[in-house]
Order: sequence, then C-alpha cells, then structure tokens
Amino acid sequence: MKLIPLSGGKAHALVDDQDYEWLSKFSWTLQVNKKVNVVKQYAARWETYYTKRGKKRRRKKYMHREIMKKELEKAPPKYVVDHGPDKSGLNNQRNNMRVCSHADNLKDILDECRGCGCSPKQFNPLCCPDFSAPDRSGEW
Repeated sequence: MKLIPLSGGKAHALVDDQDYEWLSKFSWTLQVNKKVNVVKQYAARWETYYTKRGKKRRRKKYMHREIMKKELEKAPPKYVVDHGPDKSGLNNQRNNMRVCSHADNLKDILDECRGCGCSPKQFNPLCCPDFSAPDRSGEW
C-alpha cells in the first residue's frame, strides 16, 4: 500500500501497490462532498475532452471509480462503488471497496444509523459520529 498526495498537501489517498504506478501519473485533488450533514472526502481529478462540435469540456473522475472500472463494466447498470469496512473515501485499496447496487450501499449507511437510534427521515448528526457534520469552529 502506498500514499498518493492530493493537491493542497493536507491529505493523501491510500492505494494498492499494483495501482500506484498508473494513478501517480495524474494530479489528484481532494473532493469534499457535503450532503445533509454528511461530509465525505474523495480523491478526484479533472479530465479535459472535446465535444463533437469542438467545444472544450471538463469532467470529474473519481479515483475509486477509476480503480474499479473493470468490475463496474461487468456489473449490471446503475451499480456503484462502495467503500467497505472503514467507510473512508480516501482509502482506495481494492480490499476496501466493492461494487454493489445503490440500494445495498444505502442499506449499509442506514444500518449504521439504526445502531444509534436515528431514523433515515429525521437524521440527527449528533448521534452518528461517523456521519456528523464537521466542527464549524475551525477546519472542516
């Protein structure tokens, strides 16, 4: 396992040795997704491409999807990459990720919330330390 530095120098992504060689050729950045009191961090990069009419466009490529691309192509449509046991979006080792349906991915999140007693409809960030919003007094 090796670390790939993300832009800004404050974070690193953890990858397997077999993936390090080709992933280190790209410049990766820290992508923070904030949705309804949930803060997730992922490694992402921007890819430039041109449309049929010659317009320059950019699209975001996530590291975990790039690593699991072959497995995603074999899976049924609308399957996603789920970060496994540690739920860290920056741990992109193959043994920490799996391809699953969106429903299975949500079920894992809801099972964690049920352990603390909150309901999915009335999510309480104070009772789920893994999915709580960051402390607003300092760094995110």
